[in-house]
Amino acid sequence: MSRLRLFLTAVSATVVGFLARYVARFEAVDASMAPTIRAGDYLVATRLTGSSSRSVPPSTLVVFPHPTEADMLLVKRVVAVAGDTVGIHGGRLSVNQTALAQPWAQGALAGKGDWKLGKGQMFVLSDNRTVDTADSRTFGPIDTRSGVWRVRFRYWPISRIGAIGD
Repeated sequence: MSRLRLFLTAVSATVVGFLARYVARFEAVDASMAPTIRAGDYLVATRLTGSSSRSVPPSTLVVFPHPTEADMLLVKRVVAVAGDTVGIHGGRLSVNQTALAQPWAQGALAGKGDWKLGKGQMFVLSDNRTVDTADSRTFGPIDTRSGVWRVRFRYWPISRIGAIGD
């Protein structure tokens, strides 16, 4: 019996260690992603690692540390990945010189510029453009090595529980 208990303890410790390193929960604190994610929503996300960060498709929601305010986490939508060129002109978003449909977006897309994404970079935008919030238009592409998490599930409020994306 003690061998079984030792085995189960080892397996449990391994599972807990894995979950602590690769799965986390986050709270959305602002309206920048409404209506998809609202302030007060609680989310479950998985950590992006080397190979998984290269396979994140545009439209995926991610959580990452604010590039200049280390204690702040942001939730945003990926619109372009490494190797892409992003353009914002006249309120229109293009990726690789092709207009990008944004059915999730609310409000006009302000700002202008062009960005060429290097290895390990993503361009992220807020869904709700009617609120003043920071995204890649203000701080540029994010580095996927900075601790990026892919949003998978909303578990609170109960009335909005369910998978996010994909």
